[in-house]
Amino acid sequence: GAGTIVYDLPFADAATDAQDDEVLARALVRHHHVILPVQADVRSGEYGVGVREPIAPLDHAAAMVAHDELTVDADGQVRRFHLGARLGAQRWDSMPRAVWRLARGERLPELDGPLSYRDQELAQARSTWTLEEEALPTGGLPRPPQISASRVLLDARVRPLLNGRTVWVGLTATGLAEPIASRQTRLGPPGSRIAWLAQASQALESGTLVRASTPGERIASALAPLLLVLLVAPASQRRWHGHRLLMLLPQPRAAFDVGEKKR
Repeated sequence: GAGTIVYDLPFADAATDAQDDEVLARALVRHHHVILPVQADVRSGEYGVGVREPIAPLDHAAAMVAHDELTVDADGQVRRFHLGARLGAQRWDSMPRAVWRLARGERLPELDGPLSYRDQELAQARSTWTLEEEALPTGGLPRPPQISASRVLLDARVRPLLNGRTVWVGLTATGLAEPIASRQTRLGPPGSRIAWLAQASQALESGTLVRASTPGERIASALAPLLLVLLVAPASQRRWHGHRLLMLLPQPRAAFDVGEKKR
């Protein structure tokens, strides 16, 4: 069977017959590698913002629950996403990183030890859906092949093609799926959310995902030139005035790292 199955379809409502949910939950447990979605929902929640999570039996049966949110730029194109999301103390991986972790037998790590000021602040912000760790897939990745669900169900010759593969399940039909415009689709029709997420997963797996650096890394990169000058400058020239040293500091700028950090 398929290696990992990722559903970008909501499972937030119980079936009319509770036995149907129980049958699906048992199937999820047997497979061990099924990821279900969680989405922000401004219409629910005690504090005005909540999440649409899978119903309890499926939530417990799934290997992971991950967010599927994409970031739409001002020109209507999707170029980036976020590797994590949180609502108060609850935290979720993005679907691409959940696939990455699951393939390595990992889980979203718990916050150990004393919480930072930011983590304490976010844990108390029960009405704020926060996206974290911005990332940008590079171009040049091929579109994943698409197979209709009807073919998988009706054509036995198709099923062996899915063995050991990561299978992304979502809406792609025009009029049903939300159109996603990106660099890869600018010369053709818009793509789908599920196809974009699958490409982002390929970028993460191949190490070609561009990840925004942390504030600490940006500070270090800004101070590195000054430190280098202080190390190599002759001792007789180190007695510079403060304003001259400040002129050597680079202007703040965005910095990026390529690939997922090794864990």
